[in-house]
Amino acid sequence: MQAPRLFGLALTIVSLHSIATHAAVWTNVITSSPQNWNVAGNWMSPAAYPNGNGAIAYITNDIPGDQTINLNALITNGSLTLGDTSSTHSFTLAASGGTLTFQNNGSEASLIQTPTSKGDKCLVSGFLEYPQ
Repeated sequence: MQAPRLFGLALTIVSLHSIATHAAVWTNVITSSPQNWNVAGNWMSPAAYPNGNGAIAYITNDIPGDQTINLNALITNGSLTLGDTSSTHSFTLAASGGTLTFQNNGSEASLIQTPTSKGDKCLVSGFLEYPQ
């Protein structure tokens, strides 16, 4: 009886690790000029910008001032989380010729503002793909 429970726990840990490694994390802290979503160097874990059905993006770093992120490409994400970790500044996603589509492999997509957010804004054209 003990072996199946341990096996189940091992599968859960592996699954959670797999989810965490596929989330892209915004690392850019430059606030003196707008930054671009579709620059791989602005992201880590993996070092590529998140774009695709089910992609996960975290824009939750501590920024030294309000930051604008230009959406200058057609971007699809399953989940986007926004919010400065220290509650001192805000992120603005700005339209710059791009769109933001939420699509999550047939599951519900999400746009989450963290409790530490200081009033983030999404000023982009967006689309929601609902599961059928």
